[in-house]
Amino acid sequence: MLRALCVVAVFILTLVIPSHTSAAQGRVVEFNERPCVRCTATLTDVGVVRMPEDQPGFVRSTRLVQLANGKVVASPLDEKGKVAIFSSKLAFERLIGTAGNGPGEMGDVSSLYGLGPDSVVVACCGGTRLTVFQSNGHVIASRSVRVAVDDALWFRGGRVIANGPVSTASGAGHPLHVMENWVVTRSFGGTTNATLPADRATQRRLLARYPGDESRFLALPPNRYDIELWSTQGVLLETWKRRPAWFQQWTSVNRMPPWMERPATQLQALWWLDSKTLVVMASLPDANWKPEAFAPKVGALFPSLEVTERLIDRKLDVLDVSTRRSIATLLVPANASGVLAPDRLYAVEEDEVGQFAFRIWRIAVPR
Repeated sequence: MLRALCVVAVFILTLVIPSHTSAAQGRVVEFNERPCVRCTATLTDVGVVRMPEDQPGFVRSTRLVQLANGKVVASPLDEKGKVAIFSSKLAFERLIGTAGNGPGEMGDVSSLYGLGPDSVVVACCGGTRLTVFQSNGHVIASRSVRVAVDDALWFRGGRVIANGPVSTASGAGHPLHVMENWVVTRSFGGTTNATLPADRATQRRLLARYPGDESRFLALPPNRYDIELWSTQGVLLETWKRRPAWFQQWTSVNRMPPWMERPATQLQALWWLDSKTLVVMASLPDANWKPEAFAPKVGALFPSLEVTERLIDRKLDVLDVSTRRSIATLLVPANASGVLAPDRLYAVEEDEVGQFAFRIWRIAVPR
């Protein structure tokens, strides 16, 4: 009788958290959906980040990061080599940075990362130069690296986990790289992505630290809803699989202009609300999407913000890591551009004269 009860208990646990182990993939865990949980996030308008009229303006692709001291950093701007610093109350303070391709200078800024209480890492020159600034403009370090950085995580002791193409023979085709003191020491992750090895878009990874653990991190490709749990030594520990009906997996990038084909569902951001709750942001065409409606105006490369907001949805998939379940799927403004803090999103806006600004929303997720 006791043995029979143990068998039943194991069977029930298997239903709750389906998983299996593979030598190549590590432990695979299926994330299920909790039935009948569909709701809308509560959004509170915090304010608008706007450049003064006498300063360089934002561009549509401007990124924002919030430092530990509350200051907000924004770049790129419509003047190369510049980064804008705002106070914790979103008031403009100063510009920092000098245009150029040498040490301590910046070319086209591709990404920003907060580092410590008052420092920001700027990736420019296609992600191959990383410069560490304090918010007062002082340059702490500036190095050329062999990874064209698309995303990166910074750990104690100078260790960096970076995603992007690498200019080393041993690292070719691998999307993830360990850098020690700015030097690539290990590349990994290429064998887990069954897509085109030379395609930079399908080799992208969204990265997130694991809460309270310097030895693990998460990586998520934009084209497959498989959240990978890695050790910082390059060992794949688990793969968390999600297969919601709204997400369509894809294996290559459209070669046609974006208004000619239905846009692929894209996973765009990955972050923790708290130590047990993970959020994934995705964009996908809504039911109103049509090629002729999505076409840009004559002379423009991309559809207008108004068209994008009307025809593209932004979803937040809220995952409870402790129970291995999706607990909510939330709709947020379609112009949401990124994550400023665990409870804050920013969304791009354009006025009647073509000037961009970013509205900050505080998000409350039903639990």
